[in-house]
Amino acid sequence: MERSGTAAFREEDEFIVDLLTVLNELSIDSLLNGVSVKCCNMINATYCIAGLTNDVGGFERVAVYGFTANELARIKLTPNHPVVIRDLASDTPLNLTSKKEIAALTAFFPEKFPRIYSLLYLPLTVDGTKRGAMILMNKIGGGGFSDSDMRLMRLAERIVVTGMRSVTSYEKVAAREEEMTHRYDNLALLNELSKISTSRRDDLESLVDTTMDTIMTTLDIDVGEYFYQDAKNGNYRLLYKRGHKLSRSILGFTEVTPGQGLVGEAIAKKTPYVLKADELDVVNGSKATQVRLNYVIILPLLTPDTVIGAICLGTRLLTDPPTMDERFLTSVGSYFSLLIQEFLLLRERNQTAILEERNRIGMDLHDGVIQSIFGVGLSLEHVRITVKDDPEAASERIQDAIQALNATIRDIRSYIMNLKPARLTNENLIQSMRRLANDFYSNTFVPAEFRSEIEDIDRLSPEHVNVFYMICKETLANIAKHAHAQSVAVRFYENEHDYVLTIKDDGVGFDDRAGRKPTSNGITNMTQRAKSLNGMLLVQSQPNQGTTLSARIPK
Repeated sequence: MERSGTAAFREEDEFIVDLLTVLNELSIDSLLNGVSVKCCNMINATYCIAGLTNDVGGFERVAVYGFTANELARIKLTPNHPVVIRDLASDTPLNLTSKKEIAALTAFFPEKFPRIYSLLYLPLTVDGTKRGAMILMNKIGGGGFSDSDMRLMRLAERIVVTGMRSVTSYEKVAAREEEMTHRYDNLALLNELSKISTSRRDDLESLVDTTMDTIMTTLDIDVGEYFYQDAKNGNYRLLYKRGHKLSRSILGFTEVTPGQGLVGEAIAKKTPYVLKADELDVVNGSKATQVRLNYVIILPLLTPDTVIGAICLGTRLLTDPPTMDERFLTSVGSYFSLLIQEFLLLRERNQTAILEERNRIGMDLHDGVIQSIFGVGLSLEHVRITVKDDPEAASERIQDAIQALNATIRDIRSYIMNLKPARLTNENLIQSMRRLANDFYSNTFVPAEFRSEIEDIDRLSPEHVNVFYMICKETLANIAKHAHAQSVAVRFYENEHDYVLTIKDDGVGFDDRAGRKPTSNGITNMTQRAKSLNGMLLVQSQPNQGTTLSARIPK
């Protein structure tokens, strides 16, 4: 069934916001899988195939969705065997329901592929080159895919292409970092450890593997193990082992508590421990190592507050008695401990940065994209009311709505690239605010007077411009939704120390002493934006006496 009305716009808006989450993916495979699921569910497609194409027209990396286990078994269609899938030759989007056309274009499908009665095809073009495609098949409920479905999928295509650019860049950077790590594996121990301390690592296991391999290679160690502290239960689990064929530690376990066994005792006492001769006999009795060990040391990894892990090093020394410089090994353990602490701190900072970035994107979407789409909805609602009485005017309003949606798409792409809204790129702030006031009148038929008293608009920083623009846009959107105003006045001026934006309406107002609802994201977002530049936001209102909003930001 064709989507229509305000509920449809809300559904499409939720789809767009949900689809933007795929931009957080760090691999092509997870990106394609996420897009396949979301697009199928949005337009009620039964099947989806999405993937990257190679030079001979086949999918080299592919995601499939909607197929049953039996269907996958019959056609031998799996992400690990994508060579059976051939990409369509078309470089343009296709929406097909003709059996003849579908049969001609799906001749490359496997012999036992399910019968296709409707097909939506979108090429994925990156910088002018076709890099992949999405194929959605069999509209649930019969019939074909609608123009609305195609429009949504074209928008999805743009978001996917942006994600492909980001993921490709990330994979190249990750591959380059891995290559650089391997180049310096043969450096001296302390130099290598110093390099690792400033290297970017995606996971603890990677850091441990590199550090332990370096220690063992440089010191000519035969057996190495690393135990890390599980944050959930405080126990120490075996994470790394090299030099023996056991599935557990050479000391007989995979997890210990402080005080349990030789490793647990070293951890509890916070001191290194060298195995005695009888303990070495037990270790060698398992015959799990290629050489008979005559020296094994356990080094707890200390921090000022706790023991975050332990390493076990074993070898066969030719010295008599077999011994190593325990002071140096303790220093190595201390350096290893610093590396782990640095990694954990960096991971915590990265997680905080991700949360802050998500909050920023959320504000941009709420104050920018969502409000733009809401404006389009108002415009189309007016078209619905007037189309019978004035078709020509309704047609012009529809064209305006299309232009507004295209501008919103450009804004989405700009937000993705961490830029200001696209329409601010070709306008100064005064022009943008005046356009917002004009758009407000066009959508609501409520007069909106705009007055600027700024002498030199070019003196405003990009941060000032973006904050004032977003506050103006969000405020006008709130007035359109809630105020029932007859007139609006927007004034932008400056004094000796501040820039000030005031927006006043004569609407129904509210009791500003009652506080905001927890769901008042608009006011909250505007307040946070003002505070981000050491400014303030003031809202004054009384029932049936209108509302005045003032944003004051230092120069």
